[in-house]
Amino acid sequence: MNLPINTLLKQPIKPLTERLDKLENHSKERKQKKAGKKSLSDRISFKADFRDRYEIIDQEGKHGLERNRVRLRAALSIRVNQNTSFTSAKATAGDDPVFTNQTLGDGFSTKDVRLD
Repeated sequence: MNLPINTLLKQPIKPLTERLDKLENHSKERKQKKAGKKSLSDRISFKADFRDRYEIIDQEGKHGLERNRVRLRAALSIRVNQNTSFTSAKATAGDDPVFTNQTLGDGFSTKDVRLD
């Protein structure tokens, strides 16, 4: 076996160098993934809507009904991870649990707000 000393030294070092390169690449990939994660402010969203409606119900032979109705809905969503999010929503509410319209005109009475 007349291999040059340079080749004899490189043979045992080659697998170690390859392994070190793989570890360095893996470390770089993990750092890039971490940098790609969204901050808390990027994962939070807020939405809301407001509706104001003046309603006239006029039936022949009966006293007509006139009322001002409002609805306000607001929701806050937080994305926990790729598959999970949490949302909390609130809405104005009246006596009817199905509708979120609030009838105005009761003077200065307080108005309900409920989970939507």
